[in-house]
Amino acid sequence: MWRFSRLALVLAVPLLLSARSAEAQTRVVIPCPDGAPCSMQVPGHIDAYGSVLPWVASVAVPANFCFTLTIWSADAPNDISMTAIRPDGIVYRLSLTSGPDGVVVKPTTAGWYTVKVDSLKPAVEQIFVLQMSLQPLDGCTLVSVGR
Repeated sequence: MWRFSRLALVLAVPLLLSARSAEAQTRVVIPCPDGAPCSMQVPGHIDAYGSVLPWVASVAVPANFCFTLTIWSADAPNDISMTAIRPDGIVYRLSLTSGPDGVVVKPTTAGWYTVKVDSLKPAVEQIFVLQMSLQPLDGCTLVSVGR
């Protein structure tokens, strides 16, 4: 009996260690075949049932550009918050209940940026389309929203 329990434990430990959090993460590279400015739209889903899960992505961003995030469309566009975290840890936040319609990171540092889109409290289940763009530093503007 002791050998069976030990064997079960030895087999179960790698499975437990390989378990990841329920947070879904996407890796995104904004295609810029002709250089900046360039942009792309990415659909996302905020899960508000059971455990509330934001939409999270890692976005590859080159140095010395302007990186913008805009909600293009959403089920509840006034109930969204966006966060962009630079590779060096500096955080840019926006709540769409007030202020401008997007997040602007200017100038960028090269690396993977963590982008998070979430509902404000109380959480709302919704589907959205996020517009991400890279622009030259001298022409940095938010893309107008389609909502």
